[in-house]
Amino acid sequence: MIATEERGAHEADRLLRRLIDLARVAELTVWENPRRRIVDAVLGRMRLFLRMTDKLGLAAPKSVLTWALLREAELDCMECREWRRCRLWLDGRTPGDEPNAFCPNHALFAALPRNDEAESAKEPNA
Repeated sequence: MIATEERGAHEADRLLRRLIDLARVAELTVWENPRRRIVDAVLGRMRLFLRMTDKLGLAAPKSVLTWALLREAELDCMECREWRRCRLWLDGRTPGDEPNAFCPNHALFAALPRNDEAESAKEPNA
């Protein structure tokens, strides 16, 4: 069990390192350069993905399959056309809206374990 928790933490660290590396590339690139705009767009989508998984309370991946599903969702976010609506929802500016109305990953997110489920699985049965 500890090995899978460490793997989940390692994957989260990897994602954070990728974000930091992309941010450094963006800082070194002039805004007018098309690469800068691409890097900024990727960074923006990655931040939205992280905010969404955090807001939904998704647990760190504990298995290779869960990690692969989460990675697939991350890649889908990179191509999503609803990123503006996603950002508004994450900012709390569309109170009546739910992610299933706009997020192509909603069904996948609904199937992934939540932090509260992961915690209850750790607790011994009384």
